[in-house]
Amino acid sequence: MRNLVFACFKKYLASAELKIGSAISLAAGIICGLIFKNSASSAALAAVAPAAASVAAAVMNIAKEWEFRTFANKLIIGHTKVKIFFSELIAALSAGAAIYALFGAGFAAASPKIIFGPNLPAILRISALMAIAGLSLCAISSAISFVCKTHNSALVISFAAIFILFFLSEPISEFVYSNEIQSQIYESYYSGLAADSASGGYIDPATGIELAAADYVPTRVIKLAKAAYAINPIGALDLYANELLPYLEGGLPDPWSRYPRALPLCSFGLISAAAGFGAAVFHKKDVK
Repeated sequence: MRNLVFACFKKYLASAELKIGSAISLAAGIICGLIFKNSASSAALAAVAPAAASVAAAVMNIAKEWEFRTFANKLIIGHTKVKIFFSELIAALSAGAAIYALFGAGFAAASPKIIFGPNLPAILRISALMAIAGLSLCAISSAISFVCKTHNSALVISFAAIFILFFLSEPISEFVYSNEIQSQIYESYYSGLAADSASGGYIDPATGIELAAADYVPTRVIKLAKAAYAINPIGALDLYANELLPYLEGGLPDPWSRYPRALPLCSFGLISAAAGFGAAVFHKKDVK
């Protein structure tokens, strides 16, 4: 296993995809740092670069194994498919982590006064967690690359999957934002009232007036939507950004801006799920 991981690292270090992706990520970090003071929303667009670069580097390097038929050679000399899969996954995630680190280094170099201040520990902590959330996209793309046998199909499906995750994150966020407070208020209020035995309506104890049942989304549905948003890597990145932004602006986040403390578990769970799916598919796949 150690030899396989070492060979994968050498492959990535020699690959043009990693070099190009690292350069793009570093440049994007510098650009993001330079424009952050004037427009945080514009800076967020540059933050897409490390995610795209890490996914492309993983897909292209795994695809080489298919296209050069080197998976079969590794099996011939005695390596198992499980070891081959996890050696590639470890290398892909490590390369992705390096790409995210270069983005952060570029941002810090361009805006040292923003980064190196009293909020540095919080900024580093949240940035690291954001990188882990981003690496879940890399893990998904790695799993897809073990299903597809060409880099073209793997890239198309990987970026299509990311687009779908992005597309789904917006309506879920809007749904939670529009209904959460209203649902809590109505459910809390009506739970304290007794239904009238004759009409089935609710009677306000203060006025004696019958109230019409409110049309609201149950809080259990809101909780499910919030869980789906947290599991979605795009949603997780948004939740982290809500807390990170006040720190970068020199302030402190309010209680409503803090990310759920169980959020990192969602990222690790998604990485584990992608790894399990990819390993299971590759175990049954013909590599000859």
